[in-house]
Amino acid sequence: MAVPVRDLCIIVGASSGFGRALAQTFAERFCAQTPAERRLHLVLVGRRQADLQTTSDACQPTSPARVDLTPVAEVDLANLDALDANVDRVLDTVTTNCCTLTDAVSPGPARYARATLILNAGTLGGVTLPVRDRSWRELRTFFDVNFVAYTAFFTAFLKRVDRGVCSDHRTVVNVSSLLAVKAFPSWGAYAPAKAARHMFAQVAAAEEDPAYTKVLSYSPGPLANDMQRTVRETLGDPEQKLLYTNMFDKGDLVSMEDSARKAVDLILDNTFTSGCHIDYYD
Repeated sequence: MAVPVRDLCIIVGASSGFGRALAQTFAERFCAQTPAERRLHLVLVGRRQADLQTTSDACQPTSPARVDLTPVAEVDLANLDALDANVDRVLDTVTTNCCTLTDAVSPGPARYARATLILNAGTLGGVTLPVRDRSWRELRTFFDVNFVAYTAFFTAFLKRVDRGVCSDHRTVVNVSSLLAVKAFPSWGAYAPAKAARHMFAQVAAAEEDPAYTKVLSYSPGPLANDMQRTVRETLGDPEQKLLYTNMFDKGDLVSMEDSARKAVDLILDNTFTSGCHIDYYD
């Protein structure tokens, strides 16, 4: 008897906020939209074990019999000296899980049918200063966390989660921003990093066969979360600051749950063009 078909989803930056909403929504949508015999291996990556446990607990009520949760904590993207080891530690959980699922008739490594990597981790950085007052040291540190670490997970996933691990298709999702494709004042660190991530994703999409590998940059919109509060409190550009304050006062910010549902539906439907940038409002 063959083992149940399994899918894989790795979420980097799953400790809280939008990453937690993505994890919970992915588990819910997977169980609602796939056959009952299909299972999900959900790998949650973040810094703090306690926060990842909270995310795991939020995913449990969906369908614990069909979702296998693997938290991977103590992953600090700012520590580049440990970056390769941390990436390997995350992907080793995939290899271990895959190799223990053997076919009773034809023994050997079982494969995931579909594999998804969601790259959500990142920081806001300073949004007060104009470009002329930015420090290259500050920008280098910011890019290490928000772009270099992103590329490490991206490239390792393409190398290691290959056809020997994932049989049908794989998807890489870059959690992006409108600021990746349009410039606004005061975003001299955040916007260039998001733009670099988007172009890196587009290059990968141009290189990979879309029949097997697809890449999506998804902009979740102005979310009602802690980062947006920091933006409203510290943004240097008064026009944008007023805009976001008015959106908050009117309740027009996007709920993390609504945006996560759109992202997960895009992933599971798999009808988007590889390399595209899709905004919540599209």
